[in-house]
Amino acid sequence: MIVDKIDSEASEQCRTSGSAVGGPVPLLKITFSAIQRARLDKLLADMVTAYDKEVVSAPLRGKVVETGLGSEIEVASTLQKHWQSRFESEYYRIDKYRFDKLMTGPLRDVVWSATATEGLGVWAPGKVIEISEAEGNTAFVPGHWWLNIGCAHRDGIVGAASEHATKGRYGIAALALLTGREEDMPDGKTLYVREGRADEMHMNLITQVGQKIRILRGFRLQSVLAPAAGVRYDGLYIMQSWSLKLNMVNDMYALRLTLERMPNQGPLEQITAIPKPSQLDDWNLYEQLERTQIKNTEGQVRLNSWTVARDVERFERDLWRRSRESKVRLCDKIRDDGSGSTTPQRRKLSDIETDLMPPIETDEEQEEQE
Repeated sequence: MIVDKIDSEASEQCRTSGSAVGGPVPLLKITFSAIQRARLDKLLADMVTAYDKEVVSAPLRGKVVETGLGSEIEVASTLQKHWQSRFESEYYRIDKYRFDKLMTGPLRDVVWSATATEGLGVWAPGKVIEISEAEGNTAFVPGHWWLNIGCAHRDGIVGAASEHATKGRYGIAALALLTGREEDMPDGKTLYVREGRADEMHMNLITQVGQKIRILRGFRLQSVLAPAAGVRYDGLYIMQSWSLKLNMVNDMYALRLTLERMPNQGPLEQITAIPKPSQLDDWNLYEQLERTQIKNTEGQVRLNSWTVARDVERFERDLWRRSRESKVRLCDKIRDDGSGSTTPQRRKLSDIETDLMPPIETDEEQEEQE
């Protein structure tokens, strides 16, 4: 392979080159495998692309250079061209190698099954690992991440490749929050709300009130705790309450679960930082793979529907996030504005200018008029 040839030439150059005092000068060159594993090609591509977009939007190129990014972008662009010339076709096929690793790594032992509604692909595991509760506590730590719920089912943390609550033979209940929404409560708990038909409600969780439950969150969940992509295990929770209400107008149910995270599971801020950038790169490849599977098995029309559904869902999720951020900023502003006073201020009616009653003149004002 060309990488081996380049590494051999670099090693030979190290042996034949000399320093000013006659000793060997080590010549270090980054290898192709290091670029592939560290995603350095993605880093350079993101830098150059972001800079090009800013140049187009900025009235003058000099405005971007003033930010201090001009020299760094020039180095990144030069290095990108150097690697393309050095590794030739290998560099352009780097994502092909990542696809191969994706199929033998994160997507191992799962196969494409069908396309569900709302642009959600169905991946079915060929073999499911059955683990006990004790083994589960060792095998899965908060922050464990999968590309889809089918991969989580393959590894045994949930009992089905769906959003239904499951319970293994020896394990505790597990619930994947893939859709619906979450709201923060003043006491630090989380309120999960899910609306839909009766068969979409988690009826079997009524027996789990007060018990431990494994919580997984998916990227489609409207929550500040939801991952940016895929499915993530967020740890053990106590289900404090369960309630179900029927809307007689539209015959739809609303399920409400109050969840409290158990202590000693690590900072939640570290968990919500997952998926990492390298995992997001795998997610992009995974979505490309889903598009290919849909087109090959169900045709271009189905692919178009899938793409539209994904775009609509992504737009609604972003809209929800922006709306929530606006509410948080408004609440913070109201709290800051009222922090200087703890009691409401009262004003006399005579202090308020109004057309409903004539102004009251003081004795001094009457003397001046006389």
